Amino acid sequence: MPSYPKRNQGSEPVEIDDFEVESDTPRGNRGSGRRVLQSIIGRWYWTVLGLILGLGGGLYYLSKATVIHSATATLLVKQRATATLLTENQGSEELDMRSLEALNTVVGKLKSRTLLAKVAARGELTRQPGLMPVKVDWAPRWFRDWQGGEALAQTAAAPTVPPPDVLAGAIDSWTSIVVRRGTRLLDLTVSHPDPEVARILADLIVEQYVKDSTSARSVDREGTIASLKVESDRARSGFQAAQKALGSYQEALKLQAALVQRDEEMAALSQRYLPAHPKMISARETYDRLRDNLLAELERLRGSGADAEFWTSVAEEWEKSEALGEEPRLAAARRILVSRTAVLESEIRSQESVFNVILTKLQETDVNQAASKDNQESECEISDAARISPVPVAPVSSKVMAAALAGGGMAGLALALLLGFLDNKFRSVSQLEALTGLPVLAAVSIIDDAVAAREVAKRKRRQHPKGSNHSAASKAPEHEARWDRHLVFRHGLASSQYAEMYRVLRASVSLLGDESQRKITLFTSAIPGEGKTLTSVNFALAAAAQGKSVLLIDLDLRKPATHRALGLKQDVHAFGATQLLAGRCALEEAVYRGAGIQGLDLILSGTRAPNPGELLQAKVLSAVLDEARARYDVVVLDTAPVLAVPDTRMIAPLADNRCVVVRAERTPVGAVVAALELLESGGSPPAGLVFNGYSVKRRLPGYRYYSYYGNGPYSRYAGDYQYQYGSYGKGAVYGEEDS
Repeated sequence: MPSYPKRNQGSEPVEIDDFEVESDTPRGNRGSGRRVLQSIIGRWYWTVLGLILGLGGGLYYLSKATVIHSATATLLVKQRATATLLTENQGSEELDMRSLEALNTVVGKLKSRTLLAKVAARGELTRQPGLMPVKVDWAPRWFRDWQGGEALAQTAAAPTVPPPDVLAGAIDSWTSIVVRRGTRLLDLTVSHPDPEVARILADLIVEQYVKDSTSARSVDREGTIASLKVESDRARSGFQAAQKALGSYQEALKLQAALVQRDEEMAALSQRYLPAHPKMISARETYDRLRDNLLAELERLRGSGADAEFWTSVAEEWEKSEALGEEPRLAAARRILVSRTAVLESEIRSQESVFNVILTKLQETDVNQAASKDNQESECEISDAARISPVPVAPVSSKVMAAALAGGGMAGLALALLLGFLDNKFRSVSQLEALTGLPVLAAVSIIDDAVAAREVAKRKRRQHPKGSNHSAASKAPEHEARWDRHLVFRHGLASSQYAEMYRVLRASVSLLGDESQRKITLFTSAIPGEGKTLTSVNFALAAAAQGKSVLLIDLDLRKPATHRALGLKQDVHAFGATQLLAGRCALEEAVYRGAGIQGLDLILSGTRAPNPGELLQAKVLSAVLDEARARYDVVVLDTAPVLAVPDTRMIAPLADNRCVVVRAERTPVGAVVAALELLESGGSPPAGLVFNGYSVKRRLPGYRYYSYYGNGPYSRYAGDYQYQYGSYGKGAVYGEEDS
């Protein structure tokens, strides 16, 4: 047997059966990444099953799915620019049909619900048979027959054509439009189960769009002309009104010019004459007369209503000037006159310019309308009529099968991973060693009765060929007939592969240290039902078969089973472990030698004690085991489960070799981890594990590990297995079932 590495000896990694385990890594968390991968690989059959189901699903989909055909019509968008209306607040804007924005605008118009509703209302489409696709019945044929084939056939009849607004929504879902890169060509494709319906529908959509756009352009031209005429009339009216208003100020402007001239003459005379000079007096009189005439003319204009809106706006300023005197009033009047005439002249020029522009545009529009009156054009034209695709566009078998296989494989892979995470049982030797960090001393496989019977028959044929006489001495001893069938050191099985497993266990225990110093071997388990008693008895039989003196002590005082395994009654001997620990007998008196096994003595549990926990006193136990160590070569202790009751934790420090039995595919990982931690916390770490009920499951060649336990807490096992006196679990009492 190889030597096993010790645990908790620094932080160097330890190689255990192809797993690298850090000694300071918590149990249950070691090699998690590799375990996940191996969990998936080990459950490869789920992935294969997923692929098979995916393949079947893909084939079923192809057998049921409706075959879709397509028809494509091509539309050419012309380069001509479309002008918007000319309004009072905005100028002329143009949409360049060469831009991608314009092409996308056309695409939006082609897919508009208004246009599609017009197409849906056309009789050449609604009268087409097969317009509305029949709903696919995904149920298998046998299910349809079971439900009633005729009723379902009526349900699957061709649906009626819905109203145009509803049908427009269906047409929208059937239609797709693509802009060809680098061109002004639009490919409008209609996909439909009926190829003829697809062709007709594609042609109708582009035809309706061309028709609507042609009509819209005509309406736009008429609207533009009407708008230009309105603007022209408005400009003409403004121009005429400004001219009329300016004409009313002509007399005032003449007086203003005369006053300016008189101002210049008086300035020249004042340089030569005094104010009392006759020429200065005459010039002043002329100036005053012109001033009075100008003020009177402005007053007349103010009251005439010729430019009433303006005079209303300056009424306050005019009234204030009347109270300032003749000269300030004249200055204000001259200022008002000059500013108003300047505004009117500017407005006349502006309105004249606008009128001329509108008149030119109106003439151009009239010419264009006359030129296109007999041949109205649209912004688009049909480049190619709808053409049906030579092959169906859906379903694409290769894509469907690829998606089905990928989906099935991923589902199988996910299921394998999920099962790996949910699986919290030990299923292989390498997994047990990796998760606990302890060596597996032996892996004991499940004993197959049929295989065991063949082993016995083979041995009999080998020892006693056909026709030979054999004595009754070759028959199995009578006491073996009472043994449990899992005791393998019996007549005909002692040389079988099952017995060899316990010989491996015996050799592994002997390699743990000097046999003369490590005589006492304790067997326990985390929870009941893991096979610790049968392991103890088989180990004792294996040691006795080696010629050693062996003492097997049943220290599971709450639920003893050693006597049952050997086919004995519990009270077959007057004294047992209960009486020995209570001090009512000596070791020699408690030993039972009537089992009929050479080299093997027994100390059965004895009379059921009402307080077995109080009997397990360290001082008494130490004395009993010291005496047994002195008298026997091997002492085997069958003890209670660690998590069920605290008895084993009191016995374990006195044993030399502590072995924990783990039942394959039964014991939760957390229970084993909790039991190992309890033993270690009590200063009695186990020497190794016995993997019981092991079954090799090689999903792939060379595959040894395929299970994974998640990284969850294990403290819940401490709650599930109460460490109370005589109790196990949350309700049942360990050891009270039977004797």
